[in-house]
Amino acid sequence: MTPTKRSARGTCWSACREYADRIPGSSPALELNMKHSLVRAIADTNVADKWEDVADLSYLLFEQAQILDGEIPADPAAFTARLNRFVQRGIQ
Repeated sequence: MTPTKRSARGTCWSACREYADRIPGSSPALELNMKHSLVRAIADTNVADKWEDVADLSYLLFEQAQILDGEIPADPAAFTARLNRFVQRGIQ
């Protein structure tokens, strides 16, 4: 499936699935508050126009959940790069 044909919800699930597949013997378990403003923003975004934003935000939300659970993101450097890109886009 091409990025322009993916749904935002599918993108978020893909990000979560990618990380879950790295942990032997684990299965993905992520609870989303569908009323949360960031989750709604992802779901309402036109993915074709904002593919990079949707992907970055999906990964960031998942990695933030990991941090809140006391875990370290699988790739801290990638987490930092995503966060920095998002901040830079916000201040430009």
